[in-house]
Parts: sequence; structure tokens; C-alpha cells
Amino acid sequence: MQDRVSPHLLAWYDTHARVLPWRVPPGGGGADPYRVWLSEVMLQQTTTAAVAPYFEKFTRQWPTVEALAAAPEEAVMAAWAGLGYYSRARNLVACARQVAQRGGFPESEEELRELPGLGAYTAAAVSAIAFGRRAVVVDANVERVVARLFAIDEPLPGARKAIREAAETITPAERAGDFAQAMMDLGATICTSRDPKCLLCPLSADCRGRLTGDPARLPVKAPKKPKPQRAGTAFWIEREEHVWLVRRPGKGMLGGMRALPDDGWNARADGSGVGPLSGAWRSGGIVRHGFTHFDLELGLAIYAGDAWHTLDEEQGEWWPLADIEAAGLPTVFAKAARLASA
Repeated sequence: MQDRVSPHLLAWYDTHARVLPWRVPPGGGGADPYRVWLSEVMLQQTTTAAVAPYFEKFTRQWPTVEALAAAPEEAVMAAWAGLGYYSRARNLVACARQVAQRGGFPESEEELRELPGLGAYTAAAVSAIAFGRRAVVVDANVERVVARLFAIDEPLPGARKAIREAAETITPAERAGDFAQAMMDLGATICTSRDPKCLLCPLSADCRGRLTGDPARLPVKAPKKPKPQRAGTAFWIEREEHVWLVRRPGKGMLGGMRALPDDGWNARADGSGVGPLSGAWRSGGIVRHGFTHFDLELGLAIYAGDAWHTLDEEQGEWWPLADIEAAGLPTVFAKAARLASA
């Protein structure tokens, strides 16, 4: 099987490769490592369709790693708003600055992993796609393809070691970047989570999972644990067509982002319900938002008093309501802002 997988898959990829804004066409050689790295960081836990407009905006604003390295962190964080996992945006800036300082991206997985925010997957992807190095690239799509191809039925996450070892056996030395992207495309378009299109798959003749009669059950996933439900409050304080925004602490959830003031809710505890001002508040409704590890029910409290002049302007800023979209609020606070504006 090992000798057949790569030729069959690459032949399929030459015809069926997805057209993506960060991708070089099949056989086109190494891609720009900056664009590969940026796209892979953006794609973590996010769909291709959601990432494409962000990628195009980023590369218009910061077309090179040197340009991104010179950007103020707060500008990058604002441009990132809506992609989630905001620690990735902070690592993005830190990594760009290291790369610019050293004069470019290193080519090997080992050196790439020394950069901020680059784990095993991203380092392998950049090494293979940008530099043509042989690297075993395993994301969620590849994980699914390999688990089915080899009929690996041990439940995740325990199966990941066996999946990686199996992927190692089919990864070629030539066209390593195309092979990695072909595996990703196969998982995204043919070997999908539900209803895999086995009749269209270039690897169907060798797929042991297909022989079981139920390839869609692979990879076997551990039962999901229910996410805890948290409750908190966001506070809307408006003055003369401006709203009061604060900057969240640099570390922790949504670190470094502009946001509405809140009552201290987090993944482990509900908020206190205590607002930043004394006086009259009225309810503005409820926002519901899902984070990776918990679900949040966020009440919106709208200030109806007149003590806003007591706010410490070193702790926040008055932001024009007409320009609220440019504040780069994290999604949960952007939802609250839309609710307040409505």
C-alpha cells in the first residue's frame, strides 16, 4: 500500500487541488513561508471559508513578515478579532519579530519549533509546503484519512501515536508539500467526517476502513464531556456618541484585547455581577457564546446614571460609536455591542 498511496494521491491532487489564497498550485514549487505560516496559524480551530477573508486582509495590510514584525501588537489583535484563540495573535507578532530579526524563516522542523507559537503540526507544514522538506504533517483532516486508510480503531486521543506512525510510512520524500496539502484536501472534500465519498476517493482500493463497511466511524472519538455553563455581565456605558472600552490584561482569556468592562467571569467561575459604576443600570438582554472549554451566558447591563465622569481614563477609553467595528472587539463583546446598539 505504501508504494501506491503517494502516486495515486498526487495524481488526484494535480487535478482536484483546492484554489486557496495562500496556496501555490500543484507542482509550483515552494510557497512563500510567510504566507504558509500565517495561513496555518489562522486555520487552527477555524474553517478555510472563515479564514480566507482574514488572510487577504492581513496580507494586504502586512504583505511580508517584516511588515508584520513592525506592526503594533494592538493593531494585529484588532485585525485578528473574530478568529478566536487570541494568544495565537500575540504569538504571531512575537514570531514575526524573531523571524525578521534572524533574516527569514528557518527550513527545518526542529528550528521552526523554536519559534513562538509553532507546534509540531505547524512546523511540519511550513517545512514541507514552503521548503519542500520531507515532514509528516498531521492535522484533523489527515488524522481522519490515515485512521480510515489503516483502519486504526483505537479511540482518540490515544490513537494519535499510531496515526502518526502510519502517516510516516506513506509520506514521500518528493513533492512533500503537495502531498501534505493533498492529504488535507482529501480529508476536507472526499474523506469527510460524515458520509465520506468513497467512490470518488483515489485511495479507496487500499482503504482498510472501507473494507470494514463503516469507514465513517473512524477515527473513534472519546465521548464528549459536557461543557460547564458560566454566567457573567458586560457593562455598556455610553456618553455623547461614545462607549467606554477597557483593555483586558495581557495574559489570560482574550488577553490584550479591547472589550466592554465586565464582572470578572472566566472559564472557572461566574462573574460577580458588580459593575464599574454605582447608580442605575437597566437590562439590555442576554448574549450566549461558546468557548472551547465552557459556554457563557452574558447579561448586558446598560448604564442609566450620570457618574460616568468618575471613570479613570488611564484604565479605559471613550470609543466613537460610529466606529465600533474598528475597535476589534472579541466576538462575545462584539455580540454585546450589537445588542446594545440595537
